[in-house]
Amino acid sequence: MKKIQCLKCNKIINVKEIKKGTNIECECGCVQKCLDSDEFISRWRVVNCTSF
Repeated sequence: MKKIQCLKCNKIINVKEIKKGTNIECECGCVQKCLDSDEFISRWRVVNCTSF
């Protein structure tokens, strides 16, 4: 399992796999999309958030 930190509320989200194009939904309601990933780092952007 990989761990991702929510860009809005800073909660830790457990994910099975991180790859380009993956969408992760947090409990706070925002959706984050993986822009790029390699073995050391991944870049994320919030794509849908009602109160950001």
